Amino acid sequence: MVDQLVEEVRKGESVIGIDASGSAIRVVSVAKPICLDRHRELMLVELFQVSDRGHVSVRCKCIAEKFNPDRETVQVACSRAFREEIGLDEIDENMFSKKSVMRREVMESLKYLGLNCEYHLHYCIVSNVDYLKDSIPSSVLFPFHEQDGPNPKTIFWCWIKIDNPARMTDVVIALIEERLKIGKLPKNILSYFLSSNTPGIKLHEEFQVALQVVSEL
Repeated sequence: MVDQLVEEVRKGESVIGIDASGSAIRVVSVAKPICLDRHRELMLVELFQVSDRGHVSVRCKCIAEKFNPDRETVQVACSRAFREEIGLDEIDENMFSKKSVMRREVMESLKYLGLNCEYHLHYCIVSNVDYLKDSIPSSVLFPFHEQDGPNPKTIFWCWIKIDNPARMTDVVIALIEERLKIGKLPKNILSYFLSSNTPGIKLHEEFQVALQVVSEL
């Protein structure tokens, strides 16, 4: 983990500083492209990751990618996110809104335990949602195997209809159960979702942020 943190700092994706209380804090810039079909009330989200070793990480968030603001624009980082996280090589920076909105969040790092993090979340909008819907099937989980990096993993994406949290949770569970029928998922994966915060709550919160950002762009 220390090696990964050092590599982040070397790339300029994060900076280690001191907060007001004198404690170390990791400051990270993250590109967050919003893939929202407002007409059909659908949003593209990352539901979970499964490492090649079988570890499950529940996500329930939009796509996100660390970047160095001194070397990349938000739009370039967003296009790289789609290449690296979903495998869509045809997407470039011109497919995103020219304006972006930045939010700050401070929380304890889930990756580097004991280290507080200040996330600079840079949101912009995918302008050609129809292209994504043609490339990523709806109503099923879309897997993409990410081989680069120290922890190869499969990322599972889906288009999910925005609804109340309980109904979105039901949709997530149904998608996972359907995927389990063809295998290639840990058999206990549902326990990760049932033991975590309600997936629908996380997705609903993400949707509310997306709507707020869209209203500002």
